[in-house]
Amino acid sequence: MPPATAILQIFRRLIDQSRDAIFVVEAATSKILDVNEQSCRSLGYTRDELLELRMPAIEEVYDAFGWDEQVAAARRGELDLIETGQRRKTGEVFPVEVSLGLARVDESEYVVATVRDITEKKQLEAKYLRAQRLESIGRLAGGIAHDLNNVLTPVLLATELLRGKVDDAESREFLGFIESGARRGAGMVKQILTFARGAKGERAPVRLPDLIQELLALGREAFPRSVQIKASVDPDLWLVTGDATQLHQVLMNLCVNACDAMPRGGVLEVRAENRWVDHPRPHAQTACAPGPYALVSITDNGTGIPQALQDKIFEPFFTTKGPGKGTGLGLATALGIVENHDGFISLDSRPGRTCFEVFLSAQGHAPADAPRAARRPPRPAAARTILLVEDEQAVRFVTEAVLRQHNYGVLPARDGVEAVEVFSKNRLAIDAAVVDMAMPGMDGPAAIQAISRLCPEVKILAVSGFMDAGTLAARTGRSDIRMLSKPYSSEELLREVGELLEPARAS
Repeated sequence: MPPATAILQIFRRLIDQSRDAIFVVEAATSKILDVNEQSCRSLGYTRDELLELRMPAIEEVYDAFGWDEQVAAARRGELDLIETGQRRKTGEVFPVEVSLGLARVDESEYVVATVRDITEKKQLEAKYLRAQRLESIGRLAGGIAHDLNNVLTPVLLATELLRGKVDDAESREFLGFIESGARRGAGMVKQILTFARGAKGERAPVRLPDLIQELLALGREAFPRSVQIKASVDPDLWLVTGDATQLHQVLMNLCVNACDAMPRGGVLEVRAENRWVDHPRPHAQTACAPGPYALVSITDNGTGIPQALQDKIFEPFFTTKGPGKGTGLGLATALGIVENHDGFISLDSRPGRTCFEVFLSAQGHAPADAPRAARRPPRPAAARTILLVEDEQAVRFVTEAVLRQHNYGVLPARDGVEAVEVFSKNRLAIDAAVVDMAMPGMDGPAAIQAISRLCPEVKILAVSGFMDAGTLAARTGRSDIRMLSKPYSSEELLREVGELLEPARAS
C-alpha cells in the first residue's frame, strides 16, 4: 500500500482537477482553511487571498439564506443541494449550487463545500421560460389578429370600391383617411402575426450588401441630420436565403432605435462581415448553431440600455418609449424574424455604446446572382367563375363585389360544407376557388381536401392571416396552392387570382 502522504497527494491532485470549486471551512468561525484551483479560477482570487477570508465574504445572500443558515440546515439534515450565489473579486455575482458535507475531527467541526457554477443552466432555464411565455402570448395575439383581419379586410376593399363612385373632393378625402387608418391597422396586424406565428415569408437569395445600401440611403434621408452614419460592408458577404422585406424590417428597426438613443446626435455605424461561429455567443438572446453566418452589426454611441432592462427589451409589448411612440413589438418581432432565418441576435450595451449584432445563417460562399422580385399588375378577368368560400359576411360581400366589378363570375359559400355542395353542383363552370382557412365546422384545409377529391386539378387560392404554406401543404396534401394573406387589398386579390388562372403569363 502506498504511504499516506502519497495518497494525500493523489487526492490533492484529483481535487485540483475538479471542475467544481471546493472549500474546506471551519464551522465555528466560517474561516476558509483550504481551496482547490477551480475556486481561485472561479472567483479571481489567489489561494493565499482566499485563505484570509471567511465564507460569508464571498457568498451572496439569497432570500436571507446566508452561509450560517446553510450550515445550520445541513447540520439538521434538511438540505442536500443549495442554490445560492457567490461574489467574485470584481464584485460580480453569479449563481451556484452548493453541496455541504460536515466532518468532526477531535472536538472541531469542519464543512466541505462543493460549489458548481450554474450560470449556463440558469440562462437556459430563462430562455426556456421565455419561449413558453412568448408561445402563450403568441397564441393570444394570433387569435386577436385573426379577428382584426376580418374587420380590416372589408374596410380596405370597400374604400377602394367607393372611391370610384364618389365625386366630391371632401368625401374622397374622408375615404383616404379611412383607407390610411385601415392600412396602418393592417400593418400592425401583420407585425403581430409575424411575431405571434413566426411567419417565415418568402425565401429567396438576398443580396445583403444591396439591402444595406438601400437601408443607408433611406436613413440618410429620414434620420436626423445630427446623426452621422458610417458603414463598412464586405462586398463578398456570404449568401443568405430569406425574405428581403422582413430582413429590411429588422435592420431598419434597429437603426431607428439607435437614432432614438441619440437624441442630441451621435454616430450610427453599420458593419457587415462574414463570421464563422463555433462556440456559444456570450450575449446571444437564443441558442446558436455552429456554422457560417453573415453578421450585420448596428452600433450607436447613445445613452445605452440599463443592465436591468437588457433581458426585457425583447419581450413583446415592453417599451421604454413614451405613449404613442412605440408598440413594444419592434424588437420582439425582429428577434422572431431572425430566429426564423436560422439566426440569432446578440446585444452588448453600456453607457456610451450599444451594439446589436444580427447573425444570419449563410451558405459560406460568395453570393450568386440573386433575382429581384418584381411586382406584377393585376390580370383582367376573362369570363372566369370563382368559388368564394368565406364565413365572415362582410368579407365575403365586399370580396365578391371586387371580383364582380372586374368581370369575374362569383359563386359564394358561407362555410366549408356549403363550398363542397356548391362545387359538386357547378364543378364544370368553376375555374378556381378562393378559400378562407379559418372557418367553424369544416375549415379551409378540410374543404380543399373534399373539393380536390371531386376535382384534383382544381386551382386554389388559400386566404389566411396566420397559416404558412408548409402547414397548408401538410394538411391538404397539395403543394401547388397559392396563398393570400389577410388583410388584403383589391390589387393584391386581383393579382393573385389573375396569376392563379393564367400562370403561363406570370413569367
